Amino acid sequence: MTQAPTQLVLPWPGVAPDAAAVLFAIGAFAGQTPEDLGVVGEDDPEIAWGRALAIPAFPAPLVLWVEPAQPVDPRELPGVDLAGCEHVLCVQTLLGDTDPLATYALLMRMVEKAFETVPAVLDANTTRWFPRPTLAELFGVEAAPPPDVLWLIQLVESGTGQVWLHTHGLDRCAAPELEMLEVPVAFAAVAAELMDEVAAHRLDGPWPASGAPLSLGPDLAVTLVPAATVVPTLPAGTLGAAADRVGVAEAAHGLDGMVVCATTPSGPPARWTWPRDVLERWRRGTIAIERSPRVAAARRQMAQREWPRLCAMMRPDHELIVAAGVEIAETDGDREHLWFAVEDADTDGVEGRLLHTPAAAAGLAAGDRRRLARADITDWRVRGAEGSYGPGDLDRMQREATRGDAHVTG
Repeated sequence: MTQAPTQLVLPWPGVAPDAAAVLFAIGAFAGQTPEDLGVVGEDDPEIAWGRALAIPAFPAPLVLWVEPAQPVDPRELPGVDLAGCEHVLCVQTLLGDTDPLATYALLMRMVEKAFETVPAVLDANTTRWFPRPTLAELFGVEAAPPPDVLWLIQLVESGTGQVWLHTHGLDRCAAPELEMLEVPVAFAAVAAELMDEVAAHRLDGPWPASGAPLSLGPDLAVTLVPAATVVPTLPAGTLGAAADRVGVAEAAHGLDGMVVCATTPSGPPARWTWPRDVLERWRRGTIAIERSPRVAAARRQMAQREWPRLCAMMRPDHELIVAAGVEIAETDGDREHLWFAVEDADTDGVEGRLLHTPAAAAGLAAGDRRRLARADITDWRVRGAEGSYGPGDLDRMQREATRGDAHVTG
């Protein structure tokens, strides 16, 4: 499928950015002068200037332009002052087919290093803000960020007891957006976690053909089915039916996406539905997830780096689970990643109870208690009234907790 462009929006303090200064800063970051491919946006009176640039490190040209800033709700960026930013610098490019995550990380590293006065960056594809401290943490080092920076999972709920989940951002990885339909509200958080895992698998290669199982671990599989097949079979009034997919401006989802379903249709009449068994086991913690080495490494780095910050944000009503790699005997250092329910935590580590019996690591059984050092932690997930959060979600967790306190909502 056609790859959608990635667009970043940089609020610019003070006077509007100068074209020559911007090109010089990009060249300094790249270590070479960018090739100027020409002017863009000449016919748009809102655009102060625009340029297309070629830089060998990027698989496609960078298109830059300057336009007036739009108002931003302060609740979206707590602690970030945009009052003096009357203009924005927009940067647009394609992430390429080879490694979209690496290209995205390079792009974000460029704007973080080249434009040091910019207080935050908006990813227009996901509507996710990255304040400068977060930019430095995620992209200021050579390590790859967690894959889920590339997409956002939106949850739609209308008081029916069911939710409709769909992604924004996978289209820039040349992949269909994902959906999950008819999900009971009680399963919303774990459904989002499952969709994150399915999306991350796409970065390591194509998904299986429609209707074929996608394995996520031992006895853990889902099936991806075109929305065009699933939506016409939805019961009348179901959230996400055809009537919900028109007239909603840029938030609309057509029928081009793939729906995450159980591996076999349910019925009668037979139709594809949400993966109930997988989500029930996921919620109980009785599963083992298999991740690619690249995804696992990025997740581990982020989980350990953000651990002290998570500890400072934890509340008594939060439920925390952590993953740790346990060595498998008689292998060359292979590890099985096991999940533990946390019973006590501090900045040095946790006391946890094993949630499932290992498939390969010997000497452990579900319910066993174990002390895990911070260096042992490879992933974590915290669930609360506001939602479910992983290592890359602490800014969102803070914003949503603030909103919940202000509006007294769950």
